Amino acid sequence: MNKLGRKHVERAKELLKQSATVTAAETLRTKAEAAVRDAEKAEQARRSDYTQFQRIPAKAEELQNRLAAINAERDRMTVSDLENAYREVYSARLVGKLMYGDLNTIYAEIQQVPGKLEILMDTEATTVGELTALKATDRELSKKLNTKPHDL
Repeated sequence: MNKLGRKHVERAKELLKQSATVTAAETLRTKAEAAVRDAEKAEQARRSDYTQFQRIPAKAEELQNRLAAINAERDRMTVSDLENAYREVYSARLVGKLMYGDLNTIYAEIQQVPGKLEILMDTEATTVGELTALKATDRELSKKLNTKPHDL
């Protein structure tokens, strides 16, 4: 092989080496970009978890307030109190005293108590379930975020 032929062979070998280096560099760049995207997704998920974790106390308070309202409504809705009010108004009207209170309204409330109590029980069960699930989420997220769970 002559001198010119050797130069072309050497140049071709050099270009092949550069081509392999470029290909390797391109592969590394692609892998690095994928790693950056994965890291960004993981960071976004962590931020989302943290935001959800921070909202748990307010949500728990809302659910506990709902339970307190259900209990207050249940306590207010005793049939005996309504029956006493009905007797009082009815007795007063029988003897000619003017009493405020509509007998039909009181009687209707007495009739609605069982249905209302059933609705309250259903709502209470749903709310307790939501609160239980929220506590489980709190424990799960606290472990995931490596922090102490809220005192719910």
